[in-house]
Amino acid sequence: MKRRNCKALQKHILLLLPIEGLFSPSFPFRYRIVLTVMLGLAVFVLHGQTIEELGEDIEARIKNPIQVSGSFGLTLGYYDAFGIANRRDQYSYLLNGNLNPRLFGIDCPINGNFSQLEANFLQPFNQFGVSPQYKWAKGHLGYRNMFFSPLTLNSHTFLGAGIELTPPTKSRFFDLRVSAMYGRLRRAVEPVDVIDREAIPSFRRMGYGLKLGVVGKKQAANYLDFILFRGYDVQSSIEVPFGDDPVKPVDNLVLGISGQYKLWESLTLKADWASSAFTRDRRSETANDENTGIYGRLGGLFTPKISTQMNQSIQTTLEYQFSNYNIGLKYNRIAPDYISLGSYYFQNDLEDITFNTNASLKEGKIMVGGSVGFQRNNLDDKLNNRSRRVIGSLNYSQSITDQLNVNASYSNYSSSLLVTKEELSDSLNLFQVSTSYSVVTNYSFGAAEKKQSLSLNLSYQNANARDEYNITDQNTDFYNAGVFYNIFLKEVNTGLNGSLNVTHSISEGNETTVVGPGIGVNRSFLEKKLRARYFITYRNSLLNGSGSFGVLQNRFSLNYQVMKHHRINFTLSHLYKADYINSDKSYSEIQGLMGYQFSF
Repeated sequence: MKRRNCKALQKHILLLLPIEGLFSPSFPFRYRIVLTVMLGLAVFVLHGQTIEELGEDIEARIKNPIQVSGSFGLTLGYYDAFGIANRRDQYSYLLNGNLNPRLFGIDCPINGNFSQLEANFLQPFNQFGVSPQYKWAKGHLGYRNMFFSPLTLNSHTFLGAGIELTPPTKSRFFDLRVSAMYGRLRRAVEPVDVIDREAIPSFRRMGYGLKLGVVGKKQAANYLDFILFRGYDVQSSIEVPFGDDPVKPVDNLVLGISGQYKLWESLTLKADWASSAFTRDRRSETANDENTGIYGRLGGLFTPKISTQMNQSIQTTLEYQFSNYNIGLKYNRIAPDYISLGSYYFQNDLEDITFNTNASLKEGKIMVGGSVGFQRNNLDDKLNNRSRRVIGSLNYSQSITDQLNVNASYSNYSSSLLVTKEELSDSLNLFQVSTSYSVVTNYSFGAAEKKQSLSLNLSYQNANARDEYNITDQNTDFYNAGVFYNIFLKEVNTGLNGSLNVTHSISEGNETTVVGPGIGVNRSFLEKKLRARYFITYRNSLLNGSGSFGVLQNRFSLNYQVMKHHRINFTLSHLYKADYINSDKSYSEIQGLMGYQFSF
């Protein structure tokens, strides 16, 4: 009887969906695939559960079926500049909130941010989204981001819908997991909107993806996923005003495999592989050669063009974990011109292999780590030069006593530039080295009523570039030293802090020094419901020993917990920059913020 009820429920859900439109000739083929998969998943989920399973703990939650938590806030701002043009809006507001309703055990978190920036910026901050979750099913709606793998869909924000399912199976070895998404990756920007702005027009970019995989039932670290992701620009979304279009609509299909497996209890192998077909101009002619591979046999899912480039990339890690230390070996190869529209950035045309290790000694009081690796570019020998790099680093930290801690690090990066084309002069052969050292010490002392701490930070970095046919090196040395002191007086709920920071750099005969102190105070009133903070810093900059400019900054803030769920805050800051060389370039800025926060 309950199984029949479940099937009846499936029938009602199917009736609510526009199935006939799914098979209409006018409905795009790619959308049919995505909706069919999502529909199949929904039917599978309902078919795999009885009413008993769906409502097994309803009675336990019937007494408190609805639980709601979250917060809402409103911030009003004022800004003004003197001596220069305003660098931001004079008046501003920001309304933010997050809501987490829990309905019979199902979490439906919602968050959003709204501001006046919608009218002034091409990519506004006004975003909202919801990700309801019940047991092994999780949905996404609105502005969300999802992760499939580093080489495919890598947490790119989209406006749309997504789903993540990890339904249990009867298998003793693995469970299934399914993820799917569809939405807008980038909004359209008309050319008229970017006049007098440092921006360019852009097409509306859409994307959809599917990940199917298995995960170990006894060992969740073991998994294997098969991934498909596609991103494409909608050609009709903007009007391009130039004959020679500066912006071209692109298309991208990525196929990937991601997996991890524990060979033994302490040995783990992880690998990510992806093949990307990237079309630089969707309007170019269709490719008809035999080099399109699998991408030429996908029908309406993807059509290779003459501007399509196909590349493969891989990332692997082999790590062995001992009781108190671990060693690892990493190999990465990102092909030239490898692009996935599901990721914001790729440093491509790069191959590297790195060995690293970390150890914990004397019951965690000493931590030691280091790495060494080799890196090269120009993987397809199409560039006029090839760069090779040797990378090494060492980190050490120790708790000498309960009060004294020391951290030290060293790194050495070198690279050589080799000529690979005869038309280049040998004088372009370069050798570069970047060496850095840093030491940070922290000492805590004083009784509980008068806690104090003193920190000292020192760092140095050197970089040089040598021309084989030029005796002179181009050196850059950078020094930094900072001293920081804190004291907290418990009896009067007051904290004081002071700092002195100095930086000095030498490059091509020029020396720049920036030095200045900072002082701060904070105190709690009204049984710690009201907190006040104030700090002032000054930085003096000198070029070759002569004063260049100075910056004075003040900041005062109040934070008042009115009642248990209500908080008010106020901030006032002032910045003054004095130009010692040209007084006409001196200016000051003032900014005030007042906000209210309600939490429940």
